Amino acid sequence: KDPEPQAVKETALDHAAKHADPNYICPMHPQISQKEKGSCPICGMDLVKKAPEKTPAAGSKPSSKDEGLPDIKIDPTTAQNMGIRTHRVKRQSLTQTIEAVGYIAWNEDKMQHIHARSNGWIEVFNVRAVGDQVKQGDLLLEYYSPELFAAQKDFILSLDNNGLISESSHQRLMLAASNKLILLGVPERLIEQIRTTRQAVQRIPIYAPQNGTVTKLSVREGMYITPSTELYTITDLSSVWLLVDIFAHQVSDIQQNAKATVQLDGYEKAIAATVDYIYPEISLPNRTLQVRLQLDNPQARLKPNMFANVQIEGKRYEGLTIPSEALIPMHAENRVVKRLKEGRYQPVAVETGIEVDQQILVRKGLKAGDEIIVSGQFLIDSESNLQASFRRMSMSE
Repeated sequence: KDPEPQAVKETALDHAAKHADPNYICPMHPQISQKEKGSCPICGMDLVKKAPEKTPAAGSKPSSKDEGLPDIKIDPTTAQNMGIRTHRVKRQSLTQTIEAVGYIAWNEDKMQHIHARSNGWIEVFNVRAVGDQVKQGDLLLEYYSPELFAAQKDFILSLDNNGLISESSHQRLMLAASNKLILLGVPERLIEQIRTTRQAVQRIPIYAPQNGTVTKLSVREGMYITPSTELYTITDLSSVWLLVDIFAHQVSDIQQNAKATVQLDGYEKAIAATVDYIYPEISLPNRTLQVRLQLDNPQARLKPNMFANVQIEGKRYEGLTIPSEALIPMHAENRVVKRLKEGRYQPVAVETGIEVDQQILVRKGLKAGDEIIVSGQFLIDSESNLQASFRRMSMSE
């Protein structure tokens, strides 16, 4: 009896290739398919034959190249019709730009709080309103203080020796009486006047210590004041602060002295600035960190509470970069399609970092000089996934 012919083993992929229906698809519109050759009714491209590649038989050990998604071979004509464009992976630096909003505030380093040094009553009230402009040395007010009047009398008595004490003791007495007046806030020019005239003055003047604007006024004429009474706050507006809130996840990118660009409503020209201070605490209600920029304001055009859009240069990152259009975002991983030799293409997984100006930092998965696809990669990735499915079916037989 003649032996029966041995059955030819057929893999699942071989079977699928033989009985695939339809056999021809459009490279750009895979939903367009038919059994025979033809052209795509959408783009007019010739349909190409769908021919899944052979994979190792079931039970065989896959090669290192087969551990990921399989590569796809595309002839030059089809690649041109698909509009495939490539890009060389290169190493460059990316600087993260932090965009935020802020508002103008008083420069607290330019504030002066005015207090009297003794109890008394305001008798002359010269600067009377918030917003008044003052110059250094301008008279703010005059007040009468019994304590200061008595201290002046003591100073006048110390001026005459009358031979009752030694000259050295007399000099120490005059110095002590003069220092007491200085510590009580009596201007030195008034002390010299008292020394010359031997007459105590009833009202003690208080002068503006700097140029600026009255930003706080707490008293009126005739009021009783003490050393704890804040009479005025005078702020120099030649420079102001810009307070900016950044999100908590951006904290690691912000640095002291980082360059910034400020755009204010109503100002055509942007203002260059630097980060002057980074506050140490994150705000609990909105989870933001406040940073401070200092702006020159020589003409006092910048007003407190004005809003501004701010761009701050973050950290600089060095590494491999790719165009963002080349990335295929997936739920579990990100992929790009790498061009191999002899018209072959393979999707590879990549680990990405920051994105700046449509360039993405690649931490893992590529090397400098690799050629990747920036147009047409989604179709290649889909075809590779389809062949990977066929391969898994074959290996499970």
